[in-house]
Amino acid sequence: DWDDYEDNFELFNITPHELEMALEICNMILKRSRCFLHINRTEILQNTLTQLRSYNATELRGNFQVIFIGEQAVDEGGVSREFFSVIAEEICSRHKILKQYEESRLVWLPEWEPEINDVFRPLGIICWLALYHGYVADFHFPLALYKKLLNEKPTLDDLKELSPTVGRNLQELLNYEGDDLEEIFSMDFTIGAEMADGSITRHELIPNGKNIPVQSHNRKLFVDKYVDYIFNTSV
Repeated sequence: DWDDYEDNFELFNITPHELEMALEICNMILKRSRCFLHINRTEILQNTLTQLRSYNATELRGNFQVIFIGEQAVDEGGVSREFFSVIAEEICSRHKILKQYEESRLVWLPEWEPEINDVFRPLGIICWLALYHGYVADFHFPLALYKKLLNEKPTLDDLKELSPTVGRNLQELLNYEGDDLEEIFSMDFTIGAEMADGSITRHELIPNGKNIPVQSHNRKLFVDKYVDYIFNTSV
């Protein structure tokens, strides 16, 4: 009873009003927003994307827990840690969501429309959730992604990390000292982009690029446009 405690306020050196405020704050903490994901392991990707779309920013900042349906484990951190590991592996393995670079084992955003509508927003939320709540989402992105987040421009060195062979070939183009560069490399201002179905579509890097050969005087422009297409224009 409230009256039973009123005589003891002086022992704690607080007023009734201060106690009421403290109780209200405690109540707010107990009722704070939360984000609970109920995940079926056989449908982990779809479950995750669907549920994340239903939470607002405030709820995502609240208490985060993952429950794997049919499993008894209580999430005291271990289940969430496993969740981020499994969901990252699942997304990276979907060749129609992220573009896979076999040589570097890295992934990048594709030129094509992904097989799941609006997948990149929840993908960003997954990365943010892991960072905010202290977990690791091991997406195999190159350093270029983090450069873009910091408004730094990716360079040829970033392309060498993502696609080592392509990067080396472009460096050889820049370093070539012969007078027969156009004949040796036989390139124009286009780039071949692989689509989700494996087909190749050519894109012009500059207007009328298919009719402009790469020569000694414009090779630096070609390399710059090539890098810019991979990391900016195509995504």
